[in-house]
Amino acid sequence: MKQLSQKPSSHKKKQLKRISPKVLKAIYIEAGQYALDLSKLIFGGIILTMVINADINKIVTFAIGCISIIGLTTIGFILYKKGKE
Repeated sequence: MKQLSQKPSSHKKKQLKRISPKVLKAIYIEAGQYALDLSKLIFGGIILTMVINADINKIVTFAIGCISIIGLTTIGFILYKKGKE
């Protein structure tokens, strides 16, 4: 079999491009806003489940909802603050 000659320049490793700090800050801000939006939606879902009187354990639903709201709100504010630095 005939071997093809390989050019050394054709197999150069592609250099990884770093994300610029400006883009990274914008990503942090958007991720923070997304987490805050999720916490608002969960809050609305908890209120709706309490209003419709469904056959669910309300205490467990309320506890899990509150824990997730507090967690997402904290993450959202941390990411938002990190994006504003």
